[in-house]
Amino acid sequence: MLFCEHSRRNSKNWFNSFVNEIKYCQLTIKKKCQLLIGTEVKILDLNGNLDINEEIKKRCDLVIASVHRFPGEKNITENTLKIKKQKAIQIEKDLLTAAIRNSDADIIGHPFGMSIKRFKIDPPWNFFVDIIKDCRKNNKIFEINYYYHKNTKKLVNECIKNKTLFSIGSNAHNKDEILK
Repeated sequence: MLFCEHSRRNSKNWFNSFVNEIKYCQLTIKKKCQLLIGTEVKILDLNGNLDINEEIKKRCDLVIASVHRFPGEKNITENTLKIKKQKAIQIEKDLLTAAIRNSDADIIGHPFGMSIKRFKIDPPWNFFVDIIKDCRKNNKIFEINYYYHKNTKKLVNECIKNKTLFSIGSNAHNKDEILK
């Protein structure tokens, strides 16, 4: 089971406390379940650079790379660059594709989640297929996230068909969201 927390390049010592808490939990449950440590970071640009610092990367078993905003945007909820919906989907696909080629990324987090939630548009199915196939080619894990993806069964089947590793995510940010 992967426990991850959002981090950035400028994240400080709090991540060490997070890691220590997970390691303590692992000791208390013994071998019943393996707990992994991870972080979810923002894809910064169309070169696939990630918003992660070396110290945090070293402490993680897995790094999730996600699109949280487009390059040049300051706010996660507003379309400050006035990007049209169809252009947004293409930019998100380009960011995901670039991150897949980054050796620091292990999991591609909630693909097209920004297009789905923020822009209220469903990307074409072939975009999902392209990302799934690209993940397979580059030995990345495709995250299927119940918060973003309404077509989870179809995504699972596509990953299986393409022999692409996948993970199931919840997008829970606190324990109350896990218990729902």
